[in-house]
Amino acid sequence: MIDYNKAFDASVQASADAGDPSGSSRPRYQQWAAQLHQYADEISDEAVAEQADKLAVLADQTVGVVERVRAEPTELDSQAMPRYAQDYARVGQEFHRNLVALDQACPGGS
Repeated sequence: MIDYNKAFDASVQASADAGDPSGSSRPRYQQWAAQLHQYADEISDEAVAEQADKLAVLADQTVGVVERVRAEPTELDSQAMPRYAQDYARVGQEFHRNLVALDQACPGGS
């Protein structure tokens, strides 16, 4: 699950670096979240499964924020940060904290 997430992140970053918006499309994010749920469902250890489930739920929240970003106009008429940017940062930070917790909960984790 952790390796899959790292690979997804690397893929999104490579697409962004290449100017290819398809790498961060809504369907790709939906597929990523669905795969995280599948991995979480396969975990039998209770402590690890709890962390994995939290991560999968946060992936769903990320998909929701990505959908909002895509729906918003790209031009800002003020210097105020759009609400979705705050939400994306909050979900991203929470996702990272839970990813670290999952890694630590895994047998042989950091």
